[in-house]
Amino acid sequence: MKPQGAFYFFVDIHDYLSELNMDDEEFSLALLKKKGVAVIPGRFFGKKGSGHVRLTFVSEANERIEAGIMKMAEFVSAK
Repeated sequence: MKPQGAFYFFVDIHDYLSELNMDDEEFSLALLKKKGVAVIPGRFFGKKGSGHVRLTFVSEANERIEAGIMKMAEFVSAK
């Protein structure tokens, strides 16, 4: 049976934020503008979420997931 839902990751990006000199909300907006990848800033989930982003994966979109992760890697390595 094929899954019909989504799964989520709550990723700690503190190290990248320090290197990029931005917070999780700025990171999320820059990633969307520069790479077309949407993530949710962790701070939207409360104080302890600051410095994280939430990624949402839909089970039927493997190619899109891979492409999004590659774009995120390009973004954080570009500095």
